[in-house]
Amino acid sequence: LEQDKQDLIKTDAFYPSYSYHLRVSDRYFASFGVFTGVKWYSISGKVFDPSDPAFSSTRSVIVVPDIAVGTRLYSKENFLDLSVRQTYKNKIQLGSKKIGTPSKLVPHINIIAGKRIESTAFYYSYVPSVNFKFAFISPPTVDLSFMMFIKNKIGFGLSYRYNDAIILLAQYKFKNLITL
Repeated sequence: LEQDKQDLIKTDAFYPSYSYHLRVSDRYFASFGVFTGVKWYSISGKVFDPSDPAFSSTRSVIVVPDIAVGTRLYSKENFLDLSVRQTYKNKIQLGSKKIGTPSKLVPHINIIAGKRIESTAFYYSYVPSVNFKFAFISPPTVDLSFMMFIKNKIGFGLSYRYNDAIILLAQYKFKNLITL
């Protein structure tokens, strides 16, 4: 589940996912995954101006499907990811319902690298990482992240997107099968 608010537009998304993991050496694994889901765009009621002709037809649009694919090479200590979001170039439109002028979702490429550092005391581990993101229509961006895990079950973190955002992260793992 995701939610992103940026000025006038709010985006909610739901992505069930599946991944396959494969041992490639004594220390390394490779995984391949796909997210297939739904995005819902809506206009914030606080700044919405009903007389603006760009937003006169509707205040929300559902986009189906939204597909992301990716791969990860990882060990207990390191990981390197490559993923592409919005691979299905949807329009932000459903039938005649649209927000603003006609626009299309473009693929976004993410390259993430990180390292797990195990604490010698207690049950903590720390994961600093860097995320390079780019689309072919905009300049690249960089996110710096830091997560702290307790017993590899509960995680808390912070991410910083240069000149744009600070993101709070939380994670909980259920019986090593599902991560929320």
